[in-house]
Amino acid sequence: MGLITSSDVPSPVCIVGQYKCGTSWLLAALSAHPEVVGAREVDLVRAFIDVETGADLPPSERVERLFGSSAWSPQPVAEALAATTAEGSADHGVPLRFTEYPTDAASQLAARVSEGDAHSAAASFVDALAGSDSTLRPVLKAADQIAVFEHLPRLYPDASAVVITRDGRDAALAAVAYRSLMADQSAPWYKGPTEFDKQLSAWRSRARMVIAAARNGEIHLIRYEDLTHEFSATFGRLLEHLDLDHDDELVARIEALVAFENVTGRSRGTEAAAVVRRGLAQGWVDDLDSGTAEAAWGLAGEELAALGYTADGGCEALAADVAGR
Repeated sequence: MGLITSSDVPSPVCIVGQYKCGTSWLLAALSAHPEVVGAREVDLVRAFIDVETGADLPPSERVERLFGSSAWSPQPVAEALAATTAEGSADHGVPLRFTEYPTDAASQLAARVSEGDAHSAAASFVDALAGSDSTLRPVLKAADQIAVFEHLPRLYPDASAVVITRDGRDAALAAVAYRSLMADQSAPWYKGPTEFDKQLSAWRSRARMVIAAARNGEIHLIRYEDLTHEFSATFGRLLEHLDLDHDDELVARIEALVAFENVTGRSRGTEAAAVVRRGLAQGWVDDLDSGTAEAAWGLAGEELAALGYTADGGCEALAADVAGR
């Protein structure tokens, strides 16, 4: 896989949120598409731009932020380069890590991250992600990028932004479990323990951003519950929106590849200490006692209702202005 720097590389698809709402599942599904190449979790906005001031970050800080603190490259750049091989091990059917690129391409990519302004560095990243095939549509994923969404057009003016959301009560429970898992694994991006109500508050603030962006036509919004129960229809509509092949047979093949059972080796609903925990929609109904559930609705009921979720665990159709119809 050689590095290219072609302006003909299609504009990227950016999965910008929401945290613990199925962004990894959606990335895996898109990466399984033959017209797509995806990257593991990597937030280029926060890596290349000071989101407080809007200024480009200096090259050394870009490298430091991009290497050693994400699933795309959990190692510092020198260690990551040492872990590459001449042939690479990239499989375009799954989201890629930095170390899966051939050493030559990875070296050039690492160098280009520190060259030029933020826009040109981000463009170099997309070029490298596509490898030697400039027809592939790059997909980037950063689960909480909706919080800095205003800066994304500076890096990728023509990007297609996608959000997958989820009942905030499930998302908050998943976030608590995930942080506990990351603590056990001493992950470099672990930021300390948290509580259910704090995670629900965080979901609420991001949900407000998502709803506003959807109503403005800035994002394509799907729900975890719809992808769970109606994968073919939900994913097919997304592919059509992205102008990618959405043939029924292809969608069915992708659904099988990324099915919970195939990915985890467990039946859906089976608990495990893993990043992919149990794959349930509306699991909070059994997990929360009545008092906590009532408090959760009091905290985030307005945002939950705007996204079609009910106090008792129902999931109604998205409003037309939010769904983009």
